[in-house]
Amino acid sequence: MIRTFIDASVLLAASLSPTGASREIIRQALRGEITLVASKLVYEEVEKNLADKAPEALPAFHQFLDQSPLRLLDPQSDRFCRPLNIPLLKTLLSWPQPKEPG
Repeated sequence: MIRTFIDASVLLAASLSPTGASREIIRQALRGEITLVASKLVYEEVEKNLADKAPEALPAFHQFLDQSPLRLLDPQSDRFCRPLNIPLLKTLLSWPQPKEPG
């Protein structure tokens, strides 16, 4: 099975809209086609942003968490920061961030 690391933007978009690519990723996980992996920090970010900006979307987010095999990783754990993962993590962190429109 394919493991897919998702960030907060996927969970936010999937919680806010019943259509689109992010929701399709969630549907694939619910059908058992892929396994989703996220950091506990991602979960906390989504929970806070939805509570602050779109509390009506929290039920969809919680339903997904209850029904899916989302695997939450602790970024502080030794397993997450194994030597083999360090180059990948450094690459991800150094990737240019998109500029805000406007």
